[in-house]
Amino acid sequence: QSEKEILPSRFSVFKDYVTTGAHHVLSGADHLLFLLIVLTAGLSLRSLIVVLSCFTAGHAISLGLCLLYGWIIPSQIIEPAIAATIIGLALFDAWINWRKQKISHYVRLVLVFICAVIHGFGLAGALNDLTQWPMGSSTMLIALASFNIGIELGQVLLAIFVIFLYYILVQKLKLVSQQKIVSFGSYTGIVMGIFWLVERL
Repeated sequence: QSEKEILPSRFSVFKDYVTTGAHHVLSGADHLLFLLIVLTAGLSLRSLIVVLSCFTAGHAISLGLCLLYGWIIPSQIIEPAIAATIIGLALFDAWINWRKQKISHYVRLVLVFICAVIHGFGLAGALNDLTQWPMGSSTMLIALASFNIGIELGQVLLAIFVIFLYYILVQKLKLVSQQKIVSFGSYTGIVMGIFWLVERL
């Protein structure tokens, strides 16, 4: 059984919640799949930085609403909704890829942001013990900020892995094209998203 300090230092709170945030992103299969769909559709450095920051911003808003205003959504609703975001974005990418159509980068960012807000409500359970500190206290705010930093770090680690894999498969070995990677990510998202949606309903 894990033990926690009764009066933890600010650094201890920061370290614990950065670790918790990164763990929740990297251990959640649905969040990982959604991120992979987002990442494989645009692999330029600028695109990755912007889309990951947008995803983190969406998380931060929903987590803040849960913590500060008690906007808790039951898991019976939010878990199927997360699966639906995977299906929706995967279908959107598959349609764009099939039509070979260019869309505004801002359209995609808006879609990612909306989905991120939904995913954030799913991650809110990890912050239940924040209520042990007074509302609006510096310790609670440090924990909330640290959790979001951990989420961002987890996403960056995944992005680095995807870029490395892309470089090996597409640039170095020339085994597949970027279009095929996008197609693979989209169709995987559709199949797994439908599976999770049915399972959670």
